[in-house]
Amino acid sequence: MIPETSPGGVRYLACADYDISHVNDLLKQNMLQSIAAVLLFVLLAVPVIIIYNRSLRNFTTALGESEAKFRDLAEQSLVGIYLIQDGVFKYMNPKFSEIFGYTAEECLNRVPFQNLVHPDDQSKVEKQIHKRTSGEAKSTHYTFRGIRKTGETIHVEIFGTATIFNGKPAVTGALLDVTRRKQAEEAFQESESNLQSVFDAVPFGICFMKD
Repeated sequence: MIPETSPGGVRYLACADYDISHVNDLLKQNMLQSIAAVLLFVLLAVPVIIIYNRSLRNFTTALGESEAKFRDLAEQSLVGIYLIQDGVFKYMNPKFSEIFGYTAEECLNRVPFQNLVHPDDQSKVEKQIHKRTSGEAKSTHYTFRGIRKTGETIHVEIFGTATIFNGKPAVTGALLDVTRRKQAEEAFQESESNLQSVFDAVPFGICFMKD
């Protein structure tokens, strides 16, 4: 800045001539570098995004196919298959519905599992479910008495496991109706007991010999 005096006697500061061409060159250089960086990012990022989207689409397709296969197998299974979460049924296959006499629509998200369990066995079943949902046990095997929709008592056998459903703990498993087997066992035990009573009442000794 150079002090100057105007023809009217007013002093002012005059700007000396300054070459700013190199500043423009520097700005152009920085702009070109920025554009190059953006182009490089695009060239690198676009293929990654494409691969990610393709992988996600393939994973989603595979997951859908797996779920469809599981549902097909479960729907045609000869054993009852169930999934319980928050105390209610989230899934049951047709065989499970047949065993207890309910339709899936009647039970899903509505009927507590306790409604299908004999009152004397409810504590037993609740403990088994708690073991799986709490992580105490990953799998379990037990029997209990169930109650059909008609009120009839049946005997069922459970092969259960813990799982995660929609991000929350749940239990799932296979259920067999073993009522006939249980009745046969009870009939055999009764017959054996009756036979023993007969032997005990005979006033003379009895022995069995094998040739």
